[in-house]
Amino acid sequence: MSVSVAVAEGESRSAEFSRVKDALLEWQRLGRAARGALDIDIQTEESMSSATLHEFMNIVSGQDAQVFEFYRDLREATICTVSPSGKRIKKIGFAH
Repeated sequence: MSVSVAVAEGESRSAEFSRVKDALLEWQRLGRAARGALDIDIQTEESMSSATLHEFMNIVSGQDAQVFEFYRDLREATICTVSPSGKRIKKIGFAH
């Protein structure tokens, strides 16, 4: 699954990240996440990359048991922050 997140001016990052979390859990509920791969690109300004990534991880991962199970069942995941021009700023990932 591939997800792109771009938060427009005036929109709440936390609300958008919560919608991503809901979509990931729905993907899992439908049985499509098992042993799958996940790529998430988050558009942000370079100066806000670390803060945006930290906020995203807190909201989408957190200490939620459902989300922990979701990530445990994935084969691999990559989360990148990208500039509005598409330049990759920061990338984190894992593989099982």
